[in-house]
Amino acid sequence: MSVVVQLRGGLGNQLFQYAAGVGLSTRLETELLLDRSLLPPVSHTRNGISRWPEQISSFEHAGHFVGQPGGQDLRSRASRYRAQLERTIGDSRWSRTLGRRVYARETLEDAAAFERNALTTRRINAYCSAPVFFEPYGDTVAAQIQAVREPGEWFLAERERLRQAGAIALHVRWGDYLNLRAVYGEIPASYYRRAVEVIERTVGTGRPVWLFSDDAAGASAFLEGAVRLDHVVDPPEESTPLENLLLLGSASALVGANSTFSWWAAFLADAAPGSVVFPRPLFGPAGPPEPRDWLRPDWLQLGR
Repeated sequence: MSVVVQLRGGLGNQLFQYAAGVGLSTRLETELLLDRSLLPPVSHTRNGISRWPEQISSFEHAGHFVGQPGGQDLRSRASRYRAQLERTIGDSRWSRTLGRRVYARETLEDAAAFERNALTTRRINAYCSAPVFFEPYGDTVAAQIQAVREPGEWFLAERERLRQAGAIALHVRWGDYLNLRAVYGEIPASYYRRAVEVIERTVGTGRPVWLFSDDAAGASAFLEGAVRLDHVVDPPEESTPLENLLLLGSASALVGANSTFSWWAAFLADAAPGSVVFPRPLFGPAGPPEPRDWLRPDWLQLGR
């Protein structure tokens, strides 16, 4: 019997779900199916919230795709409704999903429950946004993600340029986060300034600072006067989100946002201890509880 992962969210979320699926299917010695039916066929914004299509096909993954993204037939809509209902029930009445061999959570994560029922779980319908969901298969997952399919010339050239410069990378998540401030809070420009100062004590001063953002113009204006920017990364239209993530992770040091995109860039990076910084707290007053064991021990946290 296969392990099925129901993909949703952007690249960072999909990578966490994929990684959990790799870990579970490897333990059970069975195939991994990646269900795309909860994803849209193309990226778009609905009610101020961004939605992204499937991202896993950008690298040499270990799964097989099932389900059609964005299907509007009765069966597809019924499947999406069932998945949402499972996640809602899974948050409050976890035991009711166990009989269906499903790990389903909407906002809460319970790695202990996932581990206790790993040998019987056959479908993952949750974000699984923590490294504990795929330990001890992190090296395998990392190697797969870094095996980019048909990497573009811009990506390869920009990565070499960044590595030679020994740059410090800043990730500013903009876009729909502006509409979700109650959930994610506001990260002030002073956080990025202080993070660069902390990192320079480890890697030395004089390193160029590169900005990565989903809104380069908005992020540049936001940091003006707080951080000296030497380069603003502007990917061409044909570049993939995965290439941008791997480029971010190629820097000698990284200042992350409260984003799974930042997390994966840091996880895949070969950065020295003390050269990766994340904000504290990670979420705003209306957000989920602060995650435990989400950041690696050698990553630093700075108050906002």
